[in-house]
Amino acid sequence: MSRDSLSTRIWAGDENSVELARKSYESDPEGQFVPWVSTLYSFRLIPKYRQELIDLGTEIRKYTCQVQNTLSSADQADVLSTILLWLSEQQQDASKSSDSRGVARMIAEIGLQIADWSLGKHTAALLCTTMARLEGRPMLYKGYHLQLAKVLAPFIQDNNQRARVWKRIGALYLTRKNPIGFWYLARAFLTKGVPGAVRQKVLSFWHS
Repeated sequence: MSRDSLSTRIWAGDENSVELARKSYESDPEGQFVPWVSTLYSFRLIPKYRQELIDLGTEIRKYTCQVQNTLSSADQADVLSTILLWLSEQQQDASKSSDSRGVARMIAEIGLQIADWSLGKHTAALLCTTMARLEGRPMLYKGYHLQLAKVLAPFIQDNNQRARVWKRIGALYLTRKNPIGFWYLARAFLTKGVPGAVRQKVLSFWHS
């Protein structure tokens, strides 16, 4: 199955995507590792896939460190940094959590360096939201990464990705108890042309 076909199934919330991605990974572990963990992340609200992704934490950190000097895809940097940041918030071991955050920051910074910053593209905006989360509460409102994401978001051409960026911005504000986050979540929810599965994830913004 092509990556585009798999992506369409994932956006639609088709749980069969997980097993399709698993089979592709088993036939090509090196080439399909990122699509595999990305698919698990997309279905992280389902407990068994959430735990499977957590169990892969060490392997994901090692893989990211291995590819940092050869990475040429900002999209992969976005996927890996997003997953590692999420893992850091799931892990009970403080050392592992810190390691995941450190590797997430490293790969996100690389991604920002190689991303296409043209208006209409989405990857730079997603990476900016990840960096904003990594900067934490003290830097959130004055940090330029959040401001950049807000500038880029309205121009993103892909409706699904634009909704993702609005959702992430909204979640950033709401986790800091700023009610303006609801406005950004509304923009995400009301984005035209997105599947019901995307809107469902907007309502589960705390899983960002």
